[in-house]
Amino acid sequence: MSSSTNSQPCTAHLPPCPRPLNILTISGGGLQAVSSLLILDKLLKKIPLPNAHSSKPTPCDIFDLIAGIGTGGWLALLLGRFHMDIPTALAEWYNLIERITPASIAQKIRMRMVEHSVYDTPDLVEGIDELVQFYESGEFMHIPRSELEEGGGGVRCKRVFVAAPKLDARGKQQDGYGIFRTYDIPLDPELAGKTTPDPRIYKIAHAFGVTGATRYFSSPWKEPSGTGAGEVYWDTQFPTPHNITDLALHEVWKLYGNDGPISALINISPGHPDADDCKRLASRFHWGTSTSATANSQPTSSHINGTSDPRDHDSSPSHEKYNHDARLRKNKADIQEQHIEQKLAHAYGSNPPPYFRFGPEVAAKGTVRDDTHASRAVSENVKAYLRDPRVEQKLVEAGEKLGLGMGV
Repeated sequence: MSSSTNSQPCTAHLPPCPRPLNILTISGGGLQAVSSLLILDKLLKKIPLPNAHSSKPTPCDIFDLIAGIGTGGWLALLLGRFHMDIPTALAEWYNLIERITPASIAQKIRMRMVEHSVYDTPDLVEGIDELVQFYESGEFMHIPRSELEEGGGGVRCKRVFVAAPKLDARGKQQDGYGIFRTYDIPLDPELAGKTTPDPRIYKIAHAFGVTGATRYFSSPWKEPSGTGAGEVYWDTQFPTPHNITDLALHEVWKLYGNDGPISALINISPGHPDADDCKRLASRFHWGTSTSATANSQPTSSHINGTSDPRDHDSSPSHEKYNHDARLRKNKADIQEQHIEQKLAHAYGSNPPPYFRFGPEVAAKGTVRDDTHASRAVSENVKAYLRDPRVEQKLVEAGEKLGLGMGV
């Protein structure tokens, strides 16, 4: 049942891009997805419809590429690989969180004291395997070539990938990411160098496991077999944001060239996790240090090997440090946004494709560890964000651009 991680096959080239691409990237941020889905639903409602009888499109009807990291990677797979609409993805998100939440006090104690994490990864993998059987999606990541070729039928979204931060042998966060795709890639050293699995034999459930592997939430993910056996993935930087949009741009440019046509580039985020939430989360595990990405907050080799000892780590930092870290995370997110805009301007000159970033600045309190039990707080936070006239204007503009990309 374990999936191999042999190097995936490469095609000599891709056919020319048939139309300007609509690209969606989804950021992570703890066990949060409800706000991202609600904002995406609002965006879909802003897309002009061909006629009055047309129904609201689904994400896989609109976007050519969907990418995500962390729980944003989970959403990318639900929307892009399973082809779910927003209500179905919301329902399955609630089901999934219920599935991986420890049901008894004994389980909670074991997860806290032995596993040092919120949920048990085998429960996640088992739950996704059941989802795969229910939706009859096929257990492996690869989308059939007939659906990848233009005119092959099916939905518009032909490519989905999730990313995962990689650890070196000492348990230190590497600069690079593992990229787990649903499609073949052209012969390109940079793309091949980022690739671990062959999507034809890499399980969807394992893609959920690897992209979701995050400090405080789960144990490090070890690739089970194949040439990548023993490689370890784990986000030790939580809650510092990862620039999944930058990874998506790199992917598109390597697939279609540096001038690959883009109609609209959309990023959706649940918002930076609340500082108090992060402090409480870290304090649950007295081996926890800071939630910021620093060299002194890396996992030890004993933790990676599943023998973590609370004495391996310092005590939790002060409340002031968490507020300071929150400001640093906001600054980093702003820098990442500027970085994307600069890259687009450099590649496309005076007429770059539009880049829209949606999401509240800070997530609702009490949601970082599980947003399904704080539905009212999430809803109020999203409504407050969407009431901002500037956000409304951006949604309208993004909807129009996405509609143009559809030929509406």
